[in-house]
Amino acid sequence: MVQAPPPPPVVETPVSEAVLPSFDVVRISEQGDAVIAGRAAPQSKVVIKSGESEIGQVIADEQGEWVFVPSQPLPPGTTVLSLEAQGSDGVNTRSVAPVVLILPENAKEEPSLAVKTDPEGRTEILSPPKGENAGPLSVEAVNRTTPEDVLVQGHASPESEVLVYLDNALVGRSPTGPNGDWRIAMKSEGGQMLRADMVDPQGKVQARLELPVETMPMVMEGITVSKGDSLWRIASRLYGSGPAYTVIYRANRERIRDPDMVYPGQVFQVPRP
Repeated sequence: MVQAPPPPPVVETPVSEAVLPSFDVVRISEQGDAVIAGRAAPQSKVVIKSGESEIGQVIADEQGEWVFVPSQPLPPGTTVLSLEAQGSDGVNTRSVAPVVLILPENAKEEPSLAVKTDPEGRTEILSPPKGENAGPLSVEAVNRTTPEDVLVQGHASPESEVLVYLDNALVGRSPTGPNGDWRIAMKSEGGQMLRADMVDPQGKVQARLELPVETMPMVMEGITVSKGDSLWRIASRLYGSGPAYTVIYRANRERIRDPDMVYPGQVFQVPRP
C-alpha cells in the first residue's frame, strides 16, 4: 500500500502592522487658511483634531493619501494637531507624531510654523517660515541643541551639495539626498551673517541664500524646570494645551526617564511657541 505524502507544513502569514495616520504637509497662509495632507490606511476615515476638538474629516484614497482644507481659517495662537483614523476593517488608529502649529497674531510680520516631532524625538518642519523658501535652496529651521551648538536644516535640489558659511567662513557642508533634505551642525560663536550655497558636482554655485543670524527661524528653545512643574503644566504654559506634553517628552527622551517625574533645574529643548 502506497502511503500518501504528508501534507505541506502550514506557514502562518504574520499580520501586518496597522498603518498609523500621519502628517506630511501643513501649509498656513497669512489669513490662517490651511492645507493639511498626510497618509493613512487606504480608504480609511481620517479625523483631524485640534486639541480635543474635531476640525474635519476626510477619506484616504486607494494609495492611503489624503488632503484636507478647513472650511474656516485657523485662529491665531498655538494649536496641537493630531489624527485619528478608522479603517474599512473597523480598526481605529491614532497618530504618534503630533504637530505643534504656531500662528501669530500678525502673520505679515511673523511667520507661521508647523513642527512635527516623531516618537524618536526628531523634529521636522512641515510649514517652512515665510520668506526663506525662494528658489531651489532654503533654510527652514535652526535647532539650537546647546548655547553654542546649532543644527541648520533646509532643502535644496536633490543630489546636490550645500555649503554653509558664517561671516564668510565655511562651517559645514552636506550632500542632499533624493528628497533634497540637508542638515549641518555648526558652532554659532556670535556670527552675524549666515550664507548657504548650493553647488553642483563641479563645485559651481547654483543657488545662494544669505540672511542675518538674528532673523534665522529658531525652532527650539531651552526651558528650565521650576519647583512644582510637570510636563503637563509646562505644555499648558507654552502651548496652551496640557496634552502637548508629549511634544516636549519626545524631544527630550534622553533627558527624561519618566514623563511623570521631572525635577527643578532640569533643562529641556522644546519647539518654541
